[in-house]
Amino acid sequence: VGTEMIAPGGEHLGHQLAWAIQQRLTVHDLLRMPVYHPVLEEGLKSALEKLGRELHDTAEIPDLAFCDETPADALLDDA
Repeated sequence: VGTEMIAPGGEHLGHQLAWAIQQRLTVHDLLRMPVYHPVLEEGLKSALEKLGRELHDTAEIPDLAFCDETPADALLDDA
C-alpha cells in the first residue's frame, strides 16, 4: 500500500499519508483528526469524506462541523 502524486505542495500530503500508512490508520481514524484552515491537507479531508461515504458506514465519522451547537464539554475526552 502506498501513495503517489504530482502536486504543488504534495510533499505535505505525502508525509501525512506515509505516516497514516505506517500507523495503520483507517479512513475513520484520519477523519477524527483535526484539520486546520487554510492548509493543503483540507483537500485530503474532502477525499477521505468521499471515501467514507463510499464505504457506506458514515455513521462512524464524527464531524463537529455538522453540529448546530456543540457544548464545550463535548470537546473533552472524559465528557
